[in-house]
Amino acid sequence: MAMQKQKEMMEQPLKEEALKGKVDLKWMGHAGFKIHFLDAENVHRNIYIDVWADNKDCSPEDKKDCPNDADLCLVSSGDTMTSFHAPFMIATGKKETRKLICTSETGLFITSIRGIAPSFFGKMQPGGSKDFGFAKITMVHGE
Repeated sequence: MAMQKQKEMMEQPLKEEALKGKVDLKWMGHAGFKIHFLDAENVHRNIYIDVWADNKDCSPEDKKDCPNDADLCLVSSGDTMTSFHAPFMIATGKKETRKLICTSETGLFITSIRGIAPSFFGKMQPGGSKDFGFAKITMVHGE
């Protein structure tokens, strides 16, 4: 059953939501957000933060199929709620340069449990910043 679902997800074309403004922010329930915008070259970019689609406040549309349009999936910790769907979005993603952004320790955990190739990670540590061309991400402490 899981293999069939994975095959179906891999066969889906890239699905991107239409923009309503210059930068759209979508709450996906719990601590999850999607930020999407057009970059300087007019490329549609999608940044997901702590998406856990199984939460009660996530819309039925977002629960039905795992998003496959991620450029970046930001994960604030390795707990099952904030890191649960990021590996699926990376594994079934359609964007060639997609990255899962997390601490090195969380990346090791996700790699060992979910089998995501290290090339899909943009590991960081609190206080560090990375420029991805279309967005600069700075990891801060979450106190």
